[in-house]
Parts: sequence; structure tokens; C-alpha cells
Amino acid sequence: MALGIYTTGLFAWIAYEEVTDPMAYLFVPSINTYIIGFFAALFAVGVAIYYLVRLYRLRRENIDINILFREIPPE
Repeated sequence: MALGIYTTGLFAWIAYEEVTDPMAYLFVPSINTYIIGFFAALFAVGVAIYYLVRLYRLRRENIDINILFREIPPE
């Protein structure tokens, strides 16, 4: 929930900056680096959550998530 609120605020700020002064926004390398870093971190957090949930389900419930996606069940 907190990440969603943060992301919404970030995109609202980016949209505001783009509307008020689009030329200034394009030539600021620190903002572009920040945005690229943010998306890279967001992707890394998603991968980390997947592996943490996989590890949790494997240890606690003895269910391997990877096996669930290997074969399509017969109809």
C-alpha cells in the first residue's frame, strides 16, 4: 500500500513537471537517473518478493511454486 502511494505521488510529480515546463525536465540528468533507478529498484523488489514467497511456501507448506507453472493441467 505504501509503495502504491509513493508511486502515485512520484508519477503525479513527474506529470506536473512535464506539464509546467517540459523542456527543463528533459535535460536534467539527475531526474532521469532517479527515475531509471526507481524502476530498476521496483523490478528488483518484485523479484525479491517472488523468491521470498517461494521460499516461504516451500518451507512452511512444502509447495514449490515453480512446479505449479511447469505443466498445464488436463481439461
